[in-house]
Amino acid sequence: MKATVISDKEHKNEQYQKLSELTVAFLSGKGLETNMIEVGSDDLEYCSGCFDCWTKSPGDCVISDLMPKISKSFAASDVVVYLSPVILDTTVRI
Repeated sequence: MKATVISDKEHKNEQYQKLSELTVAFLSGKGLETNMIEVGSDDLEYCSGCFDCWTKSPGDCVISDLMPKISKSFAASDVVVYLSPVILDTTVRI
């Protein structure tokens, strides 16, 4: 069985790094082949809305970023874990 761990690489601190390591160790200890993908803000682009992924090359985006790797790993995995910090923005008022 396979597992994919998708992690935020920009907001790491000591606790976050430890959680990431423990998660991978736990999954590996359960016998899962674990693939860690670290994603930052420069690794993904917004959709351009060209629809080439529907008409010219179904399923393949024209944008060259990390998404194809994430998609393939996601589709091939039995377990997917997202590790992301929760960041409170205290400047927003409702």
